[in-house]
Amino acid sequence: MNLQTKLLSVIICYFISFPISAQEELQDFVSVFITKPKKTKFQYAFNDQALKTIKIRDNNYVERPKLPGDGLRDLGRNAVTEFAGSFLGSISTATEVTCNPRGMLICNNTSLNWEVHLYCPGIMQTAREKEDEGISVSSYTTMWWKKEAIGIILDSGDTIGTFKIISEPRTDPRLSQWNDLPFRLQAHRYKVPDKKRIGVSLENLADYYRDFGTIGDLRGEKFTLLFNGELNQSWLFMQDSLVMLFNEDIDDFSLYLNKDTRILPNILWKQPESISKKYDLMRMALVSRYLSKILSKGGF
Repeated sequence: MNLQTKLLSVIICYFISFPISAQEELQDFVSVFITKPKKTKFQYAFNDQALKTIKIRDNNYVERPKLPGDGLRDLGRNAVTEFAGSFLGSISTATEVTCNPRGMLICNNTSLNWEVHLYCPGIMQTAREKEDEGISVSSYTTMWWKKEAIGIILDSGDTIGTFKIISEPRTDPRLSQWNDLPFRLQAHRYKVPDKKRIGVSLENLADYYRDFGTIGDLRGEKFTLLFNGELNQSWLFMQDSLVMLFNEDIDDFSLYLNKDTRILPNILWKQPESISKKYDLMRMALVSRYLSKILSKGGF
């Protein structure tokens, strides 16, 4: 089976599994060619002359609010830690921070690159332990996504979009007018092959991907993005109208998905009215993929 035939069969299977009402919503939608050539590499290919590839790259940052005299306090804290550690063996601290995951959509045409910056409250736990060579320091930051992270989308350094992330989209009243369609579909269950070899079982995508919603604006237009973690699908509404359904790929579990079991992405959308809106939708699909990837993390 060649790649195009495989992609077409996937799209057909997704479509016929929808209830009649969902099929009616999507009857004017068309499929868009998108594929992911390399497993576990977050690079996507499109059949388009100007926008051929988009690669997702992410970086994580932590910001701690600085207070007057922080430099002196840090110097004193380090001195006290070394002194206490020499007697106690180990010491740990917890500090409230702002987590700042940053994603980049790197396109073959660099003028189309986007950046996605998230800001989420969290706590950084730092452990200092005495070792033969001195004091060893390690840290782990936990992100509190349920406290509603916010995000911005940048195009060539200019802010073109802002949004809030909602961690309970099925029940949040702000999303009630949109969440019926994305969350009423029956969940598909994906079985992980070779359980004995890896000692891991992922019976349901919801064990890994979490539901989320976003509300915000893009270039002055209101948008809502809803992600169903059980189906691994994102639904994009612009100005209250459904404009795109993105069935995301499932092959970032590199140890136990091979070329026969990995799930390739596909897009259904209402034909965009302009080239610029077309490229915005293509990139918004990958913004959703970045968010589903980063929101599956509890920390870094």
